[in-house]
Parts: sequence; C-alpha cells; structure tokens
Amino acid sequence: MRTQIRKRAEGVVQRFEEMLPDEVAQTIDREHFDELLLLVEAAIGDVYATTMHDVAKRLETLAHEFRQEERILSEEL
Repeated sequence: MRTQIRKRAEGVVQRFEEMLPDEVAQTIDREHFDELLLLVEAAIGDVYATTMHDVAKRLETLAHEFRQEERILSEEL
C-alpha cells in the first residue's frame, strides 16, 4: 500500500509542477518539490489510515450485532 500512496503523491506533485508557469517552476528548488511530496504522501497516508480505522470499527460493530442476533436465533423456543 505504501507504494500506491507514494505513486499517488508523486502524481499530485507532478501535476502541481505542470500547472506552474515555466518561469515559476524553474525558480523552485527540487528540494522543495521533494518536501511537498513528503507532505502530500503523509496526508494521503493519514486519510488511508483513518479510513481503514473507521472501516475496522464498523466491522467490529457489525460482528457484535451478528453475535447478538446469532445468540437470539440459537435460543430454544
């Protein structure tokens, strides 16, 4: 997953660089684009981690509800 996040971040930075007028892009050091890449990668990684955490919490809730329903359905009539 890290590779996918990195590739997506690289795409964002590349697109940003393409949007800049040539004279502006030439005045920005490569180091600054590398820093931007790290920031974008961190932001995407944070969104990914938060999303996965939220999904895990929903799955835990669903599993809990399933166990409750199973217990009710398993009771003798």
